[in-house]
Amino acid sequence: MERSKLNYLLFFPASIVYLELFTKLLCFGELTVQGAVITLIFSLAAGALLAGICALFRERSFAAAIMAFSFALCAFFAVQNVYFSIFGTFFSFASTAGAGAALHEFGQQAIIGMSKAWKSVAVLFLPFAASIVFRKHFSPLESGAKKIFISCLLLHISALCCVFIQPDGVISPKYLYTAGYMPELSVRTFGAVTTGRLDIQQLISPPKAVVVPAPTPEPTPAPTPTPTVSTTPETIPVATPEPIKPNVLDIDFTSLIDNAGNDKIKKMHEYFASQEPTMQNDYTGFFEGKNLIWIVAEGFSDIAVDETHTPTLHKLINSGFVFNNFYNPVWGVSTSDGEYVTLTGLLPKSGVWSFTKSANNYMGTSMGHILSAEGYLCKAYHNHTYTYYNRHLSHPNMGYDYIGVGNGLEMENVWPRSDLEMMQKTVADYIGADTFHTYYLTVSGHMYYTIDGNYQAWKHIDDVADLPYSSNCRAYIACNMELDLAIENLISQLEEAGKLDDTVIVLSADHYPYGLTRQEISELRGYDVEQNFEIYRSGLIIWNSAMEETIEVNKPCSSVDILPTLCNLFGLDYDSRLLIGRDIFSDCEGFVYFANRSFISEHGRYDSTRDKFTPTEGVEVPENYARDMLYGRVSNAFSYSAAILDNDYYSVVLPKENGNTVVN
Repeated sequence: MERSKLNYLLFFPASIVYLELFTKLLCFGELTVQGAVITLIFSLAAGALLAGICALFRERSFAAAIMAFSFALCAFFAVQNVYFSIFGTFFSFASTAGAGAALHEFGQQAIIGMSKAWKSVAVLFLPFAASIVFRKHFSPLESGAKKIFISCLLLHISALCCVFIQPDGVISPKYLYTAGYMPELSVRTFGAVTTGRLDIQQLISPPKAVVVPAPTPEPTPAPTPTPTVSTTPETIPVATPEPIKPNVLDIDFTSLIDNAGNDKIKKMHEYFASQEPTMQNDYTGFFEGKNLIWIVAEGFSDIAVDETHTPTLHKLINSGFVFNNFYNPVWGVSTSDGEYVTLTGLLPKSGVWSFTKSANNYMGTSMGHILSAEGYLCKAYHNHTYTYYNRHLSHPNMGYDYIGVGNGLEMENVWPRSDLEMMQKTVADYIGADTFHTYYLTVSGHMYYTIDGNYQAWKHIDDVADLPYSSNCRAYIACNMELDLAIENLISQLEEAGKLDDTVIVLSADHYPYGLTRQEISELRGYDVEQNFEIYRSGLIIWNSAMEETIEVNKPCSSVDILPTLCNLFGLDYDSRLLIGRDIFSDCEGFVYFANRSFISEHGRYDSTRDKFTPTEGVEVPENYARDMLYGRVSNAFSYSAAILDNDYYSVVLPKENGNTVVN
């Protein structure tokens, strides 16, 4: 075979193998034998496919086709690497639906991200440079396209054989390939090209959530009533036995199953009917009748908190309820998915904008709907463009009167805008109501954490000059000082209006501060932060000024647990079986889900990136616990969250009255 023809046959397979291995090392810092072998075979198949396509071009356009496909290939890998360097996850083609808005709103941040990664981007374009330099050294096989395509097919079949061979361990390549879109694990195992193909495949033909028949629940004995102790002034505490009630609504699942419109909905009814509800507990109704201000703070973490620079946040996070084992996992659509998990108690569906999709559904389990039915004034505010991520559709659908920049909230046009200014301008809207629930989505803590990339950091940068940290770490704390001032002002206005003791303040983040590198987060933590779990450790505030004692909570929990926890604390009627999150104060096992199917429970930690389960010291772990959790609880959590979204399930199972949940 002529050398030029051999060069041509090897060019694309070699280029893809190079790009895949470089991406794995750049993003993960390691290669696994299994991942390298499967990626190699898929890469050879993809390379053969591109070689075959180029062979279809005539001689005049042959070299141009090679250069064009080479450029597209390198650009794809560059986008994935830059996106991963910023967000800690990989770009999904489903997100292109909002790409225009993202570039308009965050173009400067994207440019900064690309400038930081320019060296790796340049290295990724070496195959394109080679296609230009050596274009005259390529020549096609005469009538060879058919043979190349056959080789591509055989290589692809070989790769699939490797995928469907079940290896030892908890998670298998077959599970990753067939069970849903999991970008990080997919890139680790199959490579970015195959992951991109799976992404496009589900975009063209969106997979419906797989619902499986629920097991027939075994009868359980009725719980023994536990006495509750009530104290009245100048009297001895009196034990008053009360039955422990489950957190359920009066849903006739038997009738729903008998009259289900299709088999999928029937299986969903069977599944949710089989779920063990959480029980009411010592904290049920702890905040009954109080006002609620719920804040999802952009990029917030407890690493931003100290007594000197963020004193109000320091006070709130260290009093009231103190959560020592709280996590805030990141999902595919960053801010929007983080919001969705927090406000709905469900996990987002991979490859779609879950909150946007929910705008077409009945979201009767949301706090906005539930408290509206209780007579609360429910309002929501965001100090950024009100249409971004289609919040003008999703948030009113959650039961809120939603106002942002562009539909009623006038603010100084800086980036990012001030949380303090937002709260100063909005508290008067609701503070005079008898009972109110206000939701705030903040933006002052948005990346990048530099003086020139964050106006709020620039405002406070002199105040953090004394801190012994790198410039980005100081800037991160500086921009969170604006959030601290906002909370301080909020508390001051509540106190002045005589509403502070009657108001509960809840605050958590939409995601961890991925605008900081792992090394910078480690710098603020004071120790080397582990990549798969500890980087997502965060802070949760649930605080009321009338609480006399600090209550520490060591149970592992995450943002998906906040909604059911608040429902229980406020003594609201809700059905715990219909949510993935669980009341943190219930007696069910603490459980934290991660997008890559890793998990933390009271029994231990399963790291899907290494397929390794580490038991909690001193805890007896049942046999096959990790496998049972992965293929049972974890798989069902993602599948049934998606099924609720896909099938508008709450409109089927929850009664409605004037758009609100009927309290049974």
